[in-house]
Amino acid sequence: MDITLGTQIASGNTAQIYFSNNKIIKVFNDSLPEGTAVYEAKKQEYAYLQGFRYRK
Repeated sequence: MDITLGTQIASGNTAQIYFSNNKIIKVFNDSLPEGTAVYEAKKQEYAYLQGFRYRK
């Protein structure tokens, strides 16, 4: 699967954040433990289910 990352909009200790085709793409650093992305996705899902929404 080919993904166009688009424009980098942020960078932190654990990942780089990109904006492409009206979507956010988070690319985690290779040095992080396996399962980090899944853990992050579960936190995002929990926040969404609790009613947290982002501004457009």
